Amino acid sequence: MTETAAAAEWRWARADEQARLVLAAEPPRRLPVLAVGALVAVVLVVVLGVALATPPDSAPRWAVAVVGAVLGFAMVGVDVVRTVRGSRRRPELLPVISSLTGREQRAVGRAVHGRVVAPADRLRVVRAAAVQTASGQGVLVALGLLLVIGSVAGTGAGETGSWFVVATAALVQLVSAVVALRAVAAARRFVGSEPVDARRSSLSDRNPGTRSGRSDGS
Repeated sequence: MTETAAAAEWRWARADEQARLVLAAEPPRRLPVLAVGALVAVVLVVVLGVALATPPDSAPRWAVAVVGAVLGFAMVGVDVVRTVRGSRRRPELLPVISSLTGREQRAVGRAVHGRVVAPADRLRVVRAAAVQTASGQGVLVALGLLLVIGSVAGTGAGETGSWFVVATAALVQLVSAVVALRAVAAARRFVGSEPVDARRSSLSDRNPGTRSGRSDGS
């Protein structure tokens, strides 16, 4: 076995061990992503609507923008605290794919989205990653940052210069939020399409190697 293959085997073995913990435990509570997304959309519409309807530096514009930014920061804070505290008390909440390279993580994502078929010795990792993503991991951060940047843009919606930079950042964050929401939707479809026995199985076989995994990310 080459050094590269041995390193890949070690990464996937770590991911596989974490996947065992995830699949053996109760699935994490699912975030109501549609409700949270709708709330963020409503707040953004209000923030930008007030910004366009009021003059620069007006009290209503700043008040609404501050409320939106505070709500966004609160969403980010809740997600960070929940992740840190949860991972200390429940090791199965730690990300399954954290030991994998970026290429390997993208391969797992393609399998969850149904774009490729995961090989048998990688399927446990894909299942566990789907279970974690289906809970809404990272969505609060993505939507919270979108709300913060959108609120900052709303404070200068009638001006030029630096506002254009902020608006561009808001657009980039909007794309990031949409990607996060699509990932959750794909993961929930993946988990929902599997038989219950397959989802709960710990698949006691150990990773046999990296041969079948190379075509899907190692």
